[in-house]
Amino acid sequence: VGMTPNTDIFKKLDIEMDEKGYIKTDRTQKTSIDGIYAVGDIASDLQLVVIAVAQGATVANNAYIELKKPYWRSAGSQAEESH
Repeated sequence: VGMTPNTDIFKKLDIEMDEKGYIKTDRTQKTSIDGIYAVGDIASDLQLVVIAVAQGATVANNAYIELKKPYWRSAGSQAEESH
């Protein structure tokens, strides 16, 4: 009895999952692969629309923050700031 997340397609990506098959995420919904987020029924056993919507809003906000970062910051010490 219960729901089983349909995450088989993600196994090829080697995304970290828990023992129940849900994709593991941090508090910002990031997965073990940089740039990939998971929300809703594949990321939580709390299968409620309100949870999925809240997780989606979290991802949208954090993706926006990541996209606003200047490119040179993510390039590491090899890059120099241009003026």
